[in-house]
Amino acid sequence: MKLNTSGRSQANSLISSGKIKKSSSWNPPSTDMENTYIKNNGIAKFGRWHLGIAPEADPKTKAYWHFIFTSDFTNVDYSGLRACITRAAQAGHTDIENTARNLYDRAKTKLGIKD
Repeated sequence: MKLNTSGRSQANSLISSGKIKKSSSWNPPSTDMENTYIKNNGIAKFGRWHLGIAPEADPKTKAYWHFIFTSDFTNVDYSGLRACITRAAQAGHTDIENTARNLYDRAKTKLGIKD
């Protein structure tokens, strides 16, 4: 697993522009939502919503993309970033974990959340 730099760039851009959704729980998009998004936008744009890629998988499939950080393909999801941190840490993907932590901290600042 390696870091998807285009996903990191998109998340940074969306957080900076205020397109972040504060949510209390993480509900990733359904398979139907994913398939509809891919049909309407293509697999490359679908991939921009993810922080990780599996280099051994076919880039033209959903199996290539991991660590999604949105629930609606419109905003960065605050709880989704938290889920990315946890899942990446459990799997030992430190580059992805650190990137998700950085994005999470930026999101907290943007949302005015204090610990």
